[in-house]
Amino acid sequence: MQSLKILTGLIFTMGILFSQVDYSSQIQPIFNAKCTSCHGYSAGLNLESYAGVMAGGNNGDVIVPFNHSNSELWVRVNSGQMPPGNNDLTSDEVDLVAQWINEGALESAGNSGCTDPEAYACSDDNDYTNYIFDVGGIMYDNSCNWDWNTYTNEADYVGGCEDGPCDGYYDPDATTDDGSCRYYQAPYGDVVNFTQIDENTIYLEWTGFTPPANAVVESYHIQRCTEGCSWLPEYTPADASTEMEVYDEYEWESGVSIKYAIAVKYENNPYWGWAIGASYFTPVGCNVGDLNQDGGWNVLDIVTLANCILGNSCVGCEGDLNSDGVYNVLDIVTLANCILSQNCGGRVDDAEEASLHIENNVLKLEADGFIGGVQMTLTHDNDFQINLTKSALYANYVSEDNETRLIIVSPETDELFTYQGSFEITEWLVANSQSEVNTKLPLITTFDLGEAYPNPFNPQTGITLHLYNDGFVHSAVYNVQGMLMETLAKGNYSAGNYHLTWNGTEVPSGMYVLKTEVDGLSQTRKLMLLK
Repeated sequence: MQSLKILTGLIFTMGILFSQVDYSSQIQPIFNAKCTSCHGYSAGLNLESYAGVMAGGNNGDVIVPFNHSNSELWVRVNSGQMPPGNNDLTSDEVDLVAQWINEGALESAGNSGCTDPEAYACSDDNDYTNYIFDVGGIMYDNSCNWDWNTYTNEADYVGGCEDGPCDGYYDPDATTDDGSCRYYQAPYGDVVNFTQIDENTIYLEWTGFTPPANAVVESYHIQRCTEGCSWLPEYTPADASTEMEVYDEYEWESGVSIKYAIAVKYENNPYWGWAIGASYFTPVGCNVGDLNQDGGWNVLDIVTLANCILGNSCVGCEGDLNSDGVYNVLDIVTLANCILSQNCGGRVDDAEEASLHIENNVLKLEADGFIGGVQMTLTHDNDFQINLTKSALYANYVSEDNETRLIIVSPETDELFTYQGSFEITEWLVANSQSEVNTKLPLITTFDLGEAYPNPFNPQTGITLHLYNDGFVHSAVYNVQGMLMETLAKGNYSAGNYHLTWNGTEVPSGMYVLKTEVDGLSQTRKLMLLK
């Protein structure tokens, strides 16, 4: 079994090999021996004390904490410009000054370090499994106390925390944060959600994952592991994706567990493998119809399927009962028929034709046989109200702004719904127990509106209105922006034939719309005025 501690070991063990530099006992003696003879106060720079060093000289600061290469003092001692003569600092002394600067140029050792308790911590490193992760047979070793032994395939205790926290580990004695904190938190377990889309796709998301408050996430990286591990496209070590969801296009095998290892690359972590969480998902062959995954078919599945259709939120393969690749009332009807009759092969009394009628603010459906379900989309005004039939296996609707989507399963009467206001049916699907039924939409029993003649016209056109019953009529012409041009009829009219005319002498050429409403039902005709 492989281990990746070798790849990060050089960086990782720096905190064990080198203790923090103390200014008073290690840096000031160097300055006293080789520098203060000139810089007791030369050029405004006093190297006789910590305060003097940090105060800088006539030209400004000589120390840039955490950045030795931009610190003027280190540049000069490293180049030999300071001190003059043959009393240069040794290479070890120059390196010690650089280390002190890079640690923050503090006066006393032990005051700086990682102060975030959410970072790697020695208190959690007593158990090697906390910080050593197995991903596809490769051990990612981020432990301070343990080393993974690739010969014995076991963790050996090395006690790194006994000498103080390793680099990036939480230091409870630190009073100043030096920006070194490294983090282990990664998405796994319940925070990673899986959805089996089809036989070639698994969807996973971890939007519920919350990184540590002080951490900066640079990217996520994902491996899929069965017998071996493969990187998911756009989530390889070379990528920098921060998206917290992915569709994994993969021909999975039913019943075979898949490990998904999601690694988080934090800003301070030297390698993406420092934070890895493993989650498991076992796809199974699709149990078509069992929408709520309770192991059976019942009305709860119908409700679940209807709700996802109305909400345009269906995923997975369980709801596509007729295997046409889409989710609609045909799937609900198929499911309902199987539940009610324990027969998924269709009914002998299925309807072949149907027609819709609107009469007295009631939408009715007449058919020559069994109707398993109706699905519709209506557009309407803001004051539109609807009440679905209660004589059905299931009936529900969802309204958003000026659109209503409805589903009625196995209606027992011809009345689908009552309403107040006006509406238009923009989409519809009527099904028997297994397929779509040819439906005439609409067969209006309230009024007929003829075609305008002449059309195009100049300057006058006419149209015939036939009322089957007495009713309230409102007929008007609008421009394409919806502005009222002229009202042709408004009021209570008796049943009979009427001829409506419109003269466009006072308006410019263009397209206009004649809209006629009778007792809540509306029809429109386009009119083209050419002068």
